[in-house]
Amino acid sequence: MECDNVIYQCKPRGSFKKENKSIIVGDYVDIAITDEIDNEAVIDFVYEQKNMLIRPSVANITKLILVFSVLEPKLNFYIIDSFLVVAKKNNIDVVICFSKTDLDKKQSYKEAVKIYEDIGYETVEISSINNTGIEELKSKISGNINVVAGPSGAGKSSLINELSGDFNQAISSISTKLQKGKNTTTYATLLKMPMKDSYIADTPGFTSIKATDIKINELKDYFIEFDKYSEGCKFKNKCLHENEPSCSIKTALEEGKIYKSRYDSYIRMLSEIKKYENGRSEERR
Repeated sequence: MECDNVIYQCKPRGSFKKENKSIIVGDYVDIAITDEIDNEAVIDFVYEQKNMLIRPSVANITKLILVFSVLEPKLNFYIIDSFLVVAKKNNIDVVICFSKTDLDKKQSYKEAVKIYEDIGYETVEISSINNTGIEELKSKISGNINVVAGPSGAGKSSLINELSGDFNQAISSISTKLQKGKNTTTYATLLKMPMKDSYIADTPGFTSIKATDIKINELKDYFIEFDKYSEGCKFKNKCLHENEPSCSIKTALEEGKIYKSRYDSYIRMLSEIKKYENGRSEERR
């Protein structure tokens, strides 16, 4: 816990355990300092969370930085859309970073940029080789509690180091205080960034998100472009936009108003959620 530029090693009050209260990275808390010399304190109170990610456990995130390489590995629209669904569910703003843009000489990735910008998402095109995009990204994430996510090989670690030159040093400092090796990746760490009121979470294993904690009837609410057309569906809120007649979403798709890649992601997620829920129903029998 950082307070007035001092890092305190905190422990929760014993009553928290009795009340089965958990504290995770990103929680806002009140502390009582117990040792000024060794900078130790106890946590007295935990404020209500605005949101919480389960994998990894991080709370009160205000910005999700999605990092996807335009090549090596190739862009995967379904994975992008899976992250966007969970971000929308948790009320987290998103910046989609298209990295390694220098590798795509034909700039084919521009089509993907257009898709997500047309929908309403912020995007940034990044190339560490050409030294482009970093300052633009900094301006978009300033003043936020940020989490970086994306597939392996997309350049997440490099991007984090670009955003904060002291990042590795900060990890080492905190790891020393906690008496853990700096390469330990069993816990999440929230670190201050150079920009005012800006933090970034170093989160182990945050490479994929499953939509299995989303209910069938609510999935459509997390595809933000569906809002414009869903009122025209014959079955209104009960329409899953799959096989129902007189579905305005499918009509919008046919008219090119909704991108096919997005609709394909929606149908695939819907199928996965159905399989998951059916499996749970079988287990309860």
